[in-house]
Amino acid sequence: MLNLNEFLAYGEEGYNLVPVWKNIKKTQISPISIYEALANKSYSYLFELSEKHEDKYRATYSIVGLPCHQRIEIKDYSIKVFDENNTPTYITDIPPLDALRQILASYRVPKIDQLPNYAGGLFGYFGFETTRLIEPKLQANTRKKTLIDLPDILQIVSQELIVVDHRNDLIYVIVHAKPTESQNFADANLRINQIISELEKIPYQQQANFSPSTTTDRTTWFKDMESHFPQLDFQMAVNKIKEYIKAGDAMQVVLSQSMSRPLKANAIQLYQALTSMTNTPYCYLMNVEDSHVVGASPEMMVSLHQNKLISHPMAGTRHRGMNQQEDDALKAELLADNKEIAEHIMLVDLARNDIGRVAKTGSVTVNNLLSVEYFSHVMHIVSEVSGEKMDGIDEIDVISSTFPAGTLSGAPKIRALEIIHELEPYGRGVYGGCLGYITWNGDINLAITIRTGLLHQGQLYVQAGAGIIDASRAEREWQETIEKNSMMMHAAYQAEQFSL
Repeated sequence: MLNLNEFLAYGEEGYNLVPVWKNIKKTQISPISIYEALANKSYSYLFELSEKHEDKYRATYSIVGLPCHQRIEIKDYSIKVFDENNTPTYITDIPPLDALRQILASYRVPKIDQLPNYAGGLFGYFGFETTRLIEPKLQANTRKKTLIDLPDILQIVSQELIVVDHRNDLIYVIVHAKPTESQNFADANLRINQIISELEKIPYQQQANFSPSTTTDRTTWFKDMESHFPQLDFQMAVNKIKEYIKAGDAMQVVLSQSMSRPLKANAIQLYQALTSMTNTPYCYLMNVEDSHVVGASPEMMVSLHQNKLISHPMAGTRHRGMNQQEDDALKAELLADNKEIAEHIMLVDLARNDIGRVAKTGSVTVNNLLSVEYFSHVMHIVSEVSGEKMDGIDEIDVISSTFPAGTLSGAPKIRALEIIHELEPYGRGVYGGCLGYITWNGDINLAITIRTGLLHQGQLYVQAGAGIIDASRAEREWQETIEKNSMMMHAAYQAEQFSL
């Protein structure tokens, strides 16, 4: 814990914002219960991180961002910065990502070793249309309409948060304050005590029991799904991509489709259902006024910690077996599939190139090439690409270099993005971008927004893609997008049944 003298000393050292905190012992109250009781309003979030232990991901940190109107919204080339009173200021004289860089630099916050790595900073998403702000060749394209009218980039300035440290059985309650006078320190501690008091009032609830549904039930429910890229049009687009590939324009293009249907359940119920049936490194729920982003992503786009860059390209999939013997057989089949291996190696090379643009020369390495990771329903081929950040490179440079992931675009990346813009009927919005945090000190941890739903005014939108290559069969690629959406739709079905 920080004392008053330490707090004021940070101000004398030039810092303009300081985290004040208290620890309490972790209880049996679940992070989603904490979120529901204390944070379930606009511009709040729950972000749960897990690390692999043997063949299973185990929770490390659950971060509850309390509601905060301070945020940055970027849409096309329009930049709005909202203050704590929800009043916007418009920035028009510099490019959007440079504006974001300047805003980050304006917060001078000390790194305190007693706190978790993420103890405040920016939290939010970079939607797929961020590509137009990064790649000059794409700026000539008119921004495509998205199905839901949200900012292309939304970043919450997170200054009040609760961090559950599962490894050390602690809960950190963190409130930031300006180190200019002692009253600010007193106010921060008063707010912390209020939050702790509210935490102690949360009743213990057993985890919701989502009973298995029958295939017949799910099939009937799925029939009400509306595709926003009809099957015939999608298959024609697949064939068009194959023509581009034969002409030498691209090696692979990831083509996606969005589907939607009404959902008689809320975002918290959807999150509970989704997280009860999957085991992934990232789970998240973000409240954006009348929309909620809910997801369980298996794939990191990029992380940066202590100058180490990491990316986890993931491509190549099989369903899980019924037992260990079946799992072993399916794993062997996957690793013997030349098409899957060739696609994965291509995407590893793309990740090496992306990381290499912001890493020190000679530092980029590929670790655990072609390893197989097991998730609740599927197994994937995963590799790790890492490097040491180059001097003079900041977090916005890292995001710009690695965005979007090659597994969501294709190769060569820029030409694949041009083809996606030409053929997909709508902008992708949140899907296919990334979501996560940027710390005050420039560390980042960003998940690719796949296996993610957008709940908007009682309608659930899901999206998935298929990597199109020369050997692709159009009908099979359509079916792959259906299969990739099945986990989210299964969770939606379960949430709806639970809410009745």
